[in-house]
Amino acid sequence: ETLPEYETNCRPDAVSYSICMNSLLVEGETTDEAVGNRQKQNRISRGEQAEELLNRLMDKYKATKDERFRPQPATFGTVIALHARRGRYQSSTDNSSNNNNKRHKRNVHNPSTVKARTNTRQNLNEMFIGARHAERVLDWMISLYHGEQQGYRTTQQIEKEKQQQHSKNNIGNDVKSSNYKPRLAFFVTVLDAWGKCANGHKEAANRAEQLLKKMEMLYEDGSNMDVRPNMQCFVIVIQALARSRQHGTAQRAEEILKRMEDLFLNSTNPREKLNDYGYNLVMDAWSRSREKGAAQNAERILARMNELYNAGNNERLKPNAISYTNVIRAWINSGEQGFADRTEKILLMMERSSMQDTIAFATVIDAFAKSGEDGAAERAENILRRMQEQHKAGVPRVQPNTICFNSVINAWSKSVDANSAERAEAILREMTTLYNETGDHNVKPNFITYSTCLQCYANNSDDDKKLKRAEALFAEMKHRYENGDVDCKPVDRTFNTLIAVVATSKETNKGNRAYDIFQQMKQMGIKPDVTTLNALLKACASEVGSDKEKGDALKIAISTYNELKEKGLKMGRLTYLYLLFVCKNLIRNNHERYNAMEDVFLKCSKDGQLDENFIQILKDSLPESIFRSLVEINKDGG
Repeated sequence: ETLPEYETNCRPDAVSYSICMNSLLVEGETTDEAVGNRQKQNRISRGEQAEELLNRLMDKYKATKDERFRPQPATFGTVIALHARRGRYQSSTDNSSNNNNKRHKRNVHNPSTVKARTNTRQNLNEMFIGARHAERVLDWMISLYHGEQQGYRTTQQIEKEKQQQHSKNNIGNDVKSSNYKPRLAFFVTVLDAWGKCANGHKEAANRAEQLLKKMEMLYEDGSNMDVRPNMQCFVIVIQALARSRQHGTAQRAEEILKRMEDLFLNSTNPREKLNDYGYNLVMDAWSRSREKGAAQNAERILARMNELYNAGNNERLKPNAISYTNVIRAWINSGEQGFADRTEKILLMMERSSMQDTIAFATVIDAFAKSGEDGAAERAENILRRMQEQHKAGVPRVQPNTICFNSVINAWSKSVDANSAERAEAILREMTTLYNETGDHNVKPNFITYSTCLQCYANNSDDDKKLKRAEALFAEMKHRYENGDVDCKPVDRTFNTLIAVVATSKETNKGNRAYDIFQQMKQMGIKPDVTTLNALLKACASEVGSDKEKGDALKIAISTYNELKEKGLKMGRLTYLYLLFVCKNLIRNNHERYNAMEDVFLKCSKDGQLDENFIQILKDSLPESIFRSLVEINKDGG
């Protein structure tokens, strides 16, 4: 039947469909809550809704050949964008170099420990699905475009267009216009979608890299002169590879950087000028790779930046604080002998170029804390003092903060110096004084400060009064928290370390002391873990007091083990080793001691935690006949 004229005029066309799709962009699906609600209600995503509209529009165009129903490139772009947004957070801005630099600066001025918001596994899966759908629609568009263009142009025409493309700075001219011709922006959208989920899906970085190669191929063979990859495309893929942290991705990222450099190094187009961001990303990738030679490779990229900058090719390639700090981190993560010395040399390079900042100093201090070398703590503290001198002299971007002080305390906690605990506590007092005098939260002690000071007493101090000093430190920390200082709230590590101080002290009644701390921990709502149990068992096993105190320690050790075992705590090898020492040191009756050690052996074997150390100690503690029978029983039991 022929429709009345007014109905024909009111029939929705391509513009109508596009408006509907664009409305879905206004309130995109960008939060965890939106994703969760959609999944609970079994509804399709906004990208799927838009694609459904696009399919209906395509069906109308195929059926009628009416140009009013022919989808526009922007229509495909809207569907691609909606798929690409699937599962994202409202503010996902970590793909720009500016934001990276801003984060770097924020860390300098706001050193307080803040738990960063990370994508949940659910969101990463949603983002991966969205990226896959976005690329599928893009491939569909490429297929439609190739169908239109097939056989239309000659090789000579393609070469001519390449020359035109180069002369017009990326403004391409295909012989035949097409509604299906993919735009560069569509490829960038899909690349960005893959990049956003690269830290949760290994395949995402590979897909981004493959798509970049496809863009290069489409441009090189003349299929689509408008999709010549720009710098943003290369940077997105480099960042995706850096995020994925797979073996070999740092090398692949560097190879892409080389391709980018070949294309844009001598470009006169201001928008195509190379900058530090791609180089920093590759150095970051090397710093995370932990592959052999990674630190040297990161330093080589830094040298390349300096070479290009000094040659006068590009002011934007001047290495910045992030560049140097990435190399410092690469050396730390390498674990190579002398890595701490190397990080300090790089810091000196930064100082000569006036590039040093708080993060660089803090990272080098941390390098010495991790090195375990003789004199490392003293050198870490010397770097802190150098920072303080520069800050007083007005050097910009250099200000000692809580992280720096805590790193020095951490270095002292790993030192074998007899006075390491006193040196660490002196730094805590310095922080307290600075904070009280200035009110500067950048130097305010927190739970890490106190917990690490306690670790010094647990590890190094032979002072007869070390337990009293540690208890006084803990009481001070707890007092600050109870008076409103939430940064000083004791955590599981705090209690575990205090129990460890009890275990290594020369005091008696260790079992009851450790158990009192254990009870305080539970009263504060902190769940004991296997480290807590191990520390308590060690404290009980090292009891040297009266028979009554040893008896108390034995009861406490067994009851606490049983309590946590019933609550489902998974025991480790150290747990059974300390439990073995509890039996060996605290049970006087031979027959009872042998039976108890046999019981520990069987439990350890059942849990699959037997090792050579446990077997050797058991062998040294039991008569040979009993030990042999236990070993035979274990063999027979499988």
